[in-house]
Amino acid sequence: MAQHTLARHFVELVHGNEDAKAAEKQHRASFGHAQAGAEDSVTTFKKLEEKASLPRSEVIGQHLTKVLYTAGFVASRSKAQSLLELNGIKVYSKVTSDDPNEAQPVFRFVRLRAKDKFVVVPEEWLLDGNTLVFMVGKNKVRTLLVTEEGGGTDDAAPTT
Repeated sequence: MAQHTLARHFVELVHGNEDAKAAEKQHRASFGHAQAGAEDSVTTFKKLEEKASLPRSEVIGQHLTKVLYTAGFVASRSKAQSLLELNGIKVYSKVTSDDPNEAQPVFRFVRLRAKDKFVVVPEEWLLDGNTLVFMVGKNKVRTLLVTEEGGGTDDAAPTT
């Protein structure tokens, strides 16, 4: 598409060829333009600046609004609920195709549709066993690293 070519040339002009290639790869992985495997996509998403980490017990089986708020991706649980009701939250997930010629699964952002009031985060959403990737709003991609219990970063000072 013309806008992709224009964007590539613009990024190359401003930031250089390497950054242009990286941006194009990230865009294609994010928006499903390539048949990228989960490993490539997860590596790309883990390099994003906007990320957080939470212990598995605070993610799996928890309400999505709570997870997004606890990770700092939204200002409040009610904001997360509003986005969910307006179909403004997507999760990066494996999409099965009806095409029998398609050997590998396709990974892309899937819009969450809130049929009932609460959406619970399932284990199946995890990429690479420890990564969740959300698009919150129109274009805010956020990566959540799911750690084992006690494996999260705790910046609190020890008590004496």
